[in-house]
Amino acid sequence: MPTLIRDLTETDYPALLPLWQIFVSDTTVERITKNYNRIINNECYKTFVALVSDDNTDGISGEIAGFVTTALTYGIGVEGNYLQVIAISVKPEIQGMGIGKKLMQRVEEYAPEVDAFHVFLCSGMQRTDAHAFYERCGYIKGAYGFGKTL
Repeated sequence: MPTLIRDLTETDYPALLPLWQIFVSDTTVERITKNYNRIINNECYKTFVALVSDDNTDGISGEIAGFVTTALTYGIGVEGNYLQVIAISVKPEIQGMGIGKKLMQRVEEYAPEVDAFHVFLCSGMQRTDAHAFYERCGYIKGAYGFGKTL
């Protein structure tokens, strides 16, 4: 499946709604727009989108099939920075076709551009299919994630 990975643009926000709803079922285009507008020009955040063509030509139709959003975390006590994957999502009907892998590869290519030597992510305990995907991409389970809603 021909795939193009590129930076997020403001015109992409509405197409991200069903992909974000996989994680936050009650989110809205307005919420996505507000939050992406806050970070789109912040050098610590980067979102890549995957565009695919549903035919067998080399042309890319422009349909957004997935995205990955990252945040740069400055290293303290180490040389270099960390790149955290905040979220990655691919349309369920086309998962397993290499789109998520291409998104993660783009993150790994981007990391040295921002002096990041390590990419990490957190994933819900119940998301065992996602865990298997991350392991296939070469990521190792190395920590438990903890959170507290205030």
